[in-house]
Amino acid sequence: MGFDAWFFARQDWADEETEEKAGNKEWIHYPNGNRLGKDVSIFTHKMSGSHLYHGPMTFDITYETPPFISNENSKTFDAKLLGDQLAQIFRERASNYSTNEVFIQWGGDFLFMNAFYNFANLDRMIEYKNKHYSDEFHLRYSTPSDYIDAVKKYNKTWATREYDLFPYSSDPQNFWTGYFTSRANYKGYIRRGSHETHASNQLYAVQVLSQSASESEIEKILTAKYTMLDVMGINQHHDAVSGTSR
Repeated sequence: MGFDAWFFARQDWADEETEEKAGNKEWIHYPNGNRLGKDVSIFTHKMSGSHLYHGPMTFDITYETPPFISNENSKTFDAKLLGDQLAQIFRERASNYSTNEVFIQWGGDFLFMNAFYNFANLDRMIEYKNKHYSDEFHLRYSTPSDYIDAVKKYNKTWATREYDLFPYSSDPQNFWTGYFTSRANYKGYIRRGSHETHASNQLYAVQVLSQSASESEIEKILTAKYTMLDVMGINQHHDAVSGTSR
């Protein structure tokens, strides 16, 4: 499929409950196994929780989480309190998987906008945890590729799946389906708008590169281009074109 692995976050609530109890949130997936057989497969990792991270490590200027203060002489020292909370989170996450490696995603919608503040706190947290909790944890910055390389070394025989994961229900009363075909006219407008955007960009490029184009003409062209890109960008958002926006 062109990938070493697939990470995803959203899954049917009943399936996820079953996998959490079994500590089995990783498997080899055979997409459309009835037609493609065993020749096409991919290692699949179901992330704990959702695609977002919310908790005592959400160090952001727009969030109310206090900074990680590891200086024991400081009046605001909180590393022990946050460290214990994090330890419990790590234990819960680790129980969902069958190796000693735990992948914790970092980020979220509209979060972590101040990189310096975020990483300064993370650096202190990692240093403190590795010093005071080293008998149980070792934290480091990583990537999905590093994680996959690590779990490969366990040489495990993984569970297998063949069924599709969509549609799914996030709880017993709510099913994520229908938005593939909802707002048909709106989806049609976006499709046609996308065609016109790409076509007009080619015409804009030809005109801008023309030696006869004046500065005012170029400014008008760029204004028109950026206006269309803004409109298409908003309408193609996954909560706009799908109809799941509120």
